[in-house]
Amino acid sequence: MKKNFKFSPEFRQSAVSRVLNGETQVEVAKSLGISPKTLNVWCLKAKEARSEQENKNLDETARLRLELKKAQAEIEFLKKAAAYFGKLP
Repeated sequence: MKKNFKFSPEFRQSAVSRVLNGETQVEVAKSLGISPKTLNVWCLKAKEARSEQENKNLDETARLRLELKKAQAEIEFLKKAAAYFGKLP
């Protein structure tokens, strides 16, 4: 039997905002206990509601945040590798 849940507009906006701030849809959905597909639909509807220029700016911001996250992970890995090989004091 399919369960139908009704989420408030504030809850939906909060979830979409978290995605726009750099968290992945899967992370947000898991933390909120909702389906990633549901969150994806909310994100798509929010994207359609914004203007084209806003979408370009948000896409660029999201891309840069993802790049930063990857760079930070690489730095942490290199620090651990350097410490392992005795390169750091």
